[in-house]
Amino acid sequence: TRISDDLLWLPYVVSRYLEVSGDAGLLEEAVPFLEGPVLATGQPESYFEPRVSEERATLFEHCARALARLKRGLLIVISGPSGVGKDTLIRRLLEVDKNLVYSVSGTTRQPRPGEKPDDNYTFLTREQFEALIAGDAFLEHATYNGHLYGTFRDRVERARSEGRDVVLKIDVQGAEQVRRLMPDAVFIFVVAPSEQELERRQVERGSESPQDLASRRQIAGREMTYAAEYEHVVTNDDVERAVGEIRQIIEDARRRVT
Repeated sequence: TRISDDLLWLPYVVSRYLEVSGDAGLLEEAVPFLEGPVLATGQPESYFEPRVSEERATLFEHCARALARLKRGLLIVISGPSGVGKDTLIRRLLEVDKNLVYSVSGTTRQPRPGEKPDDNYTFLTREQFEALIAGDAFLEHATYNGHLYGTFRDRVERARSEGRDVVLKIDVQGAEQVRRLMPDAVFIFVVAPSEQELERRQVERGSESPQDLASRRQIAGREMTYAAEYEHVVTNDDVERAVGEIRQIIEDARRRVT
């Protein structure tokens, strides 16, 4: 019948939901339960996906994403001193975990060479930024090295309501504000293997003037005193190893909320 035929596709929809939700552990646990109804049809597993019409596949994708939205996404805060490699780690995380989304912050500083508006940051004038503060547009905002930085509230809420796990890259001031508002967020502080290695990376980056570099080093020293207030401290000694550690932290957090 029509109903029983559609029910046979339920394992496919559920498995797509689990893929969309990014919960690899739950997907692995669910496989035996999903295989049962499929094998009961007498058809090989390869029967299903190739036979999904484009229209039906689109419907299933919408169903999967609707199911994902039932589970509100995590908020993951990543902090650490300038030059420690936060951007590199986040880029790699987004590549390997498709349920993660990066929330682009706003800032009043000038773009660095190679930075793209609304990709790296949303670049604003001070007047624009202050107007957004007055309109309660930011989840958090702070001054860093003379420039204003802020996290757009609507971007975070939209992604989380869709079941996506949102990554914020913010300094310790902003993290304190988020901790007061959302104590259930996941807080990760990234450190370099040594102070000497951090200084080497800051120089090698070559994106700051000597004055800015000296200022950022002073700020880094102060920021390191906040590391103990974070749930997790990850040493960025090797990108793949550090990414693996952060992914495990995120997977553990996902399991706690399922």
